[in-house]
Amino acid sequence: MTISGRTIGVLAICVGLLLPVASCMATAGTYLPYQDPTPEMLKEQAETIARADLMNFRAMTAGALLTLTGVALLAYRAVRRRWGSTTNDTERS
Repeated sequence: MTISGRTIGVLAICVGLLLPVASCMATAGTYLPYQDPTPEMLKEQAETIARADLMNFRAMTAGALLTLTGVALLAYRAVRRRWGSTTNDTERS
């Protein structure tokens, strides 16, 4: 069974769109404040929030790149299909 360029393009778009959502859902509890926190707890929470922000930024970047790659692959496939293959299979030596 072979996987077509269309399937890979659609999968790349889906994963690219779900990656930032999953990352934000995984770090959602990090942003909830403590009730009556100590200074140590505030410092620890600030560090955790900074790590979560970095992880979310990386997930958004990777998701955007995957989504753009999927769109480019689908566009390439559509152009190839519309204009046909660049090789001429009828004139073989």
